[in-house]
Amino acid sequence: QDITTKLVISQDQQIHHPRLKWRYWCVENHLAWTPSPPFATINTTQYGMVLAWHQPYECITPGITVGLSAGERQDSVPRFMHHKLFKQIIISKNHTGCGSTKDSCLKMINKDPLVGAIRSRTPTSAGMKNVARKEEDIQQMAKKAISYNDTEMAHIMGSSFRVNFNDVILANQYVHDHFPEILKDNLKGQCTSGHSCKKGTKESLEYMLERVKNLNESTANK
Repeated sequence: QDITTKLVISQDQQIHHPRLKWRYWCVENHLAWTPSPPFATINTTQYGMVLAWHQPYECITPGITVGLSAGERQDSVPRFMHHKLFKQIIISKNHTGCGSTKDSCLKMINKDPLVGAIRSRTPTSAGMKNVARKEEDIQQMAKKAISYNDTEMAHIMGSSFRVNFNDVILANQYVHDHFPEILKDNLKGQCTSGHSCKKGTKESLEYMLERVKNLNESTANK
């Protein structure tokens, strides 16, 4: 007996499948790595701090995927800033552009995979969002984030992203040792061609650089 299942559709039977032109997908859960700043007095471990975040109403840049049907042009897909994507498609109910009559043009993914992206929150950041400027920032982030122990976090990072914790330790040490140079380099690049230009970013970098300077002077005077 032929084990291949054959689907026979009568000539008078019609199957309607609306052609989907494009669709966005965004992950709701992601990991954020924050290195240990040299001025931190609290213990952030030798690999820094890795926090799990749940954001069901906002798309993060490393967690966005867009798909197009065969033959569709890229310019047929509307472009939105990542933090406005959910609002423009879900809240504004802008579902018609992708050709869907039932499902949304944006799908939020909260499982399979459970954690869909990983990003770093270092002073190399252009916008400096969620970058720890002082000890209180680290404490506040730890309170808001989803809690995992080191074993669970190592498993998630290793199985989902092939990130080895030993590599994270080396990266954390490097950022820690070159913190002033990284701050100066980012500050130098502000408002230059191809770079962002935000007053808050510049102020954050200058504040952190001053803290590192004061720390070095205090250490030298001991």
